[in-house]
Amino acid sequence: MTLLNDSLEERQKEQSSQIAELQKECQVFYREQFNDIKYCLEQAIKLKDEKRASQKYIERLKENLEFFSSPNKSEEREKFINEKTGGVLSALREDFPKLKDIDYQLIEYMILGFDATLTCMITGLSTNNYYTRKSRLKEKILETDSPNAALYKQWIF
Repeated sequence: MTLLNDSLEERQKEQSSQIAELQKECQVFYREQFNDIKYCLEQAIKLKDEKRASQKYIERLKENLEFFSSPNKSEEREKFINEKTGGVLSALREDFPKLKDIDYQLIEYMILGFDATLTCMITGLSTNNYYTRKSRLKEKILETDSPNAALYKQWIF
């Protein structure tokens, strides 16, 4: 009986390890998927006031820009991210209900792989404010004893 239990435990550990590896691969895939969108958003933000910027180019990116930066799209954006990450934002809202909307927005962009520059462009945060908030959020979230701690480490930091 002990040999069977040991064998089952070893198999379970191996499968858990394989699942964790697959989740990491998915995370990399999702972040890479947004590199093109991220580039387009950066260009749209930089060029939106320049006369030489093509109106067609701006219009084509307008939908993506609105989806990723508009407060009116936050529910849609959160739903999208939750579907791709196993509900990390829902768990975060449950475990940290007192976070400000800007903190959740910052976390969304971190999950999507947006860098500090783009996040600051979208949110209007200064670079110093961005890094201060990120540091405080990281400290708060990583210190939690929530059953979701591993999920947060995987997707956010």
